[in-house]
Amino acid sequence: MTLFIVKNEDLVNGRLPVIPEGVKELEFYDCETLEEIAGFSEGIEKIRFIRCRNLKKLPVIPGGVKELDCKDCDTLEEIAGFSEGIEKIEFIRCRNLKKLPVISHGTKELEFYNCDALDEIAGFSEGIEKIKFLRCPNLKKLPVIPRGTKELQFYDCAALEEIAGLPDGLTSLNLSDCRSLVFTQELLSRLEVLEGQGCVVSYPDTFNSSDIADRAKSKLSEMIRSYANEHRDIIFNADGGVQKLLHRFLTEGLGQRSTADNQKTRAKEIALSTLPILKVLESRPDLLPFVDELSEGFLAACVNQPVRGWSEISAWMSIAQQENIVDRLELAKQLLVLDYVVGFVREKNLVGEYVETEAGNALYREVHKVLQDDGSLKEPWLGVPGPIAYEDTVSSAIIAEIISDLVSQIKENVMLLSHEAVTERICEGQHNAAWGKVCLAKEMHEFDEDYKQKLQDLVEESVAKKGINREEADAGDIDPADWHKFKEERQRARFSKVKELTLRELDKAQEQFENLTGKKRLLGQVTANVEEEEMPFPEVTQPGSASNFVNRLINIVDGEGR
Repeated sequence: MTLFIVKNEDLVNGRLPVIPEGVKELEFYDCETLEEIAGFSEGIEKIRFIRCRNLKKLPVIPGGVKELDCKDCDTLEEIAGFSEGIEKIEFIRCRNLKKLPVISHGTKELEFYNCDALDEIAGFSEGIEKIKFLRCPNLKKLPVIPRGTKELQFYDCAALEEIAGLPDGLTSLNLSDCRSLVFTQELLSRLEVLEGQGCVVSYPDTFNSSDIADRAKSKLSEMIRSYANEHRDIIFNADGGVQKLLHRFLTEGLGQRSTADNQKTRAKEIALSTLPILKVLESRPDLLPFVDELSEGFLAACVNQPVRGWSEISAWMSIAQQENIVDRLELAKQLLVLDYVVGFVREKNLVGEYVETEAGNALYREVHKVLQDDGSLKEPWLGVPGPIAYEDTVSSAIIAEIISDLVSQIKENVMLLSHEAVTERICEGQHNAAWGKVCLAKEMHEFDEDYKQKLQDLVEESVAKKGINREEADAGDIDPADWHKFKEERQRARFSKVKELTLRELDKAQEQFENLTGKKRLLGQVTANVEEEEMPFPEVTQPGSASNFVNRLINIVDGEGR
């Protein structure tokens, strides 16, 4: 039952009337003489105050109340407290409310709109799923956001300077028009992690994407400097390499790589997209020389070359962060798709020679979109470009018929490949050496050391033939025919080794999968036998023997005690 108290005539000398038993919802409308409430009776589940413009204070909201709703209560300044169990709390245009007590356990949704004076929140309890503060212009700081929160909105909270403790699991974070928010390195790092988990973050217009770009470049520079100090034999290209590629990727052609109305947003997205890749490099600094060398091949022309180079680097870093060979080979299809698109553009002679990269980047983007939309990809690939600089010069190639034809070919020739077939493509083609560095670093280091010794033996053999001083001998003293033969032999051996090691890892993964499948099948059969009372262990029916049955069942599933 709902009790409506409307205007002053329903009050007795400005006080609440006796609340009849059985009332579940209590609603106050336009009660302009109501200033304070001593308390509420038990059993009420929903309380609403609408346009009670002289209400200054609310008592502790009792347990059992599920919803509290206050709108246009202009003079409300204080809430004594919230008992546990209030699922939804909503305050709209309560312009003098300054402080909030601790939000109690059990609250699921918390919404405050146009609360102009609100500047302090005592704390949040765990369990809140949605927190919304919209146009609360004096709110400067928030308590730690509790675990389990899914949605956070702080739209147009102009004074908000700090957000602490953003939890994992957030799906949406709106910071639009939070003009005073300070994007510290700690906050940026946290946002990077959340976006990597799939959280959609909306940034304020005042957010400067160049801050992230500068941070990304600084981070890469520091990684290279640290690695070079520890490995004096490795020289990075200070005027080129990955540092130059990253700089060009972040700064060139931004106007053409976005639309007129989203240039700031797109610049931010481009800058943020680099952070997950740099994080992989931070965990695998041994790949810095490889990435530096790879980058050199994408610096010759306009920004579309660095964009293409960043796509390939992103693919390799995605592979590098996978823990098992099956996931690595599945992500290797991204490399094969990149290669296929390049070959397709050239074979079909879709555009002129000087804009092949532009067409390739745009088609790669469109292919990725189709593969993602139709469920061919479990997760979106990293490093896929957005709008392309000079895309208008290749618009004739980016049409539905061409995209459809290309997607069909890629599905047949790449996406449906078995892992063994992907191994053949990767290990017998141009990516062999890179695959060894990224996925088989330890094993291929041993291979390289072995061939260093073979090279030394060849030098000494040549020196002995020519009678040269051994201390001054080097590879230049090897007979050209012998040197050519050595390089060819090493190349064949490397190709063979990379393929052999990859297939060996794949066989192990397949064996583990089959063992697991067999154990599950056996466990299912044993369970079925038990259900049919064909129990292999009759003693399980005896008192105290249940643990013996479980232990023996585990042994059977593990291949013991058969």
